[in-house]
Amino acid sequence: MKMKKWIVILTMCLLPALTFGQSANPFPPQNSQLRHEIGVSAGPISGYSVMVELVSAIFVLPISAIGGKYMDIKNYGGYGLHYYYQVKPWLQVGVKTTAEAFSYVSYTDSTHKVIDSRSNVVLLNITPSIKFTYLNRPWVRLYSGLDVGLGIAPSGGNSKSSSDSEDGSSKSSSVGFYPAFNITPIGVNVGKGFFGFVETNIGSDTFIKAGIGARW
Repeated sequence: MKMKKWIVILTMCLLPALTFGQSANPFPPQNSQLRHEIGVSAGPISGYSVMVELVSAIFVLPISAIGGKYMDIKNYGGYGLHYYYQVKPWLQVGVKTTAEAFSYVSYTDSTHKVIDSRSNVVLLNITPSIKFTYLNRPWVRLYSGLDVGLGIAPSGGNSKSSSDSEDGSSKSSSVGFYPAFNITPIGVNVGKGFFGFVETNIGSDTFIKAGIGARW
């Protein structure tokens, strides 16, 4: 009789703790240990670079041609690194870093053989980020996202000018800042601990990119 009494008392003492433990863990069992996420990605070109190239095509290139100079623009693609923490089954918060490089080469002839100047530009974006998951399965996730942060644009190059230096060239460098903003309309994530993903973007990230990552 005493044994039953102690079992009832012990059960009543443990019941609140068990109940709290279950309510304090909103994650499904298969995702309870996978709250951290890190990944790398790559893509062809961002919306920001498209705007830069459009402005160059409409204004810079015609003016340069009138002055007897011809310009080429080359994009080297964008690359990204991200970290997220799972706050809710449907919400992740973290930070993204993306970098995209392109170059301007100016020629003094229409055949593009004699280089007048060369300039290299990098768009580096550091943005706090949130992801909303609206399909959360053990192997597949569908999500959207929003990134807002700071953009840094270091640039450097050289141009020919006999009055600037002994070898007839001058070097220059500068750093610019701009607001970085990006929307991810849709992304798909396939895998558990290790995964691959593909997503579309509008803004400072590449229009479409693919990557790999890990959760733990």
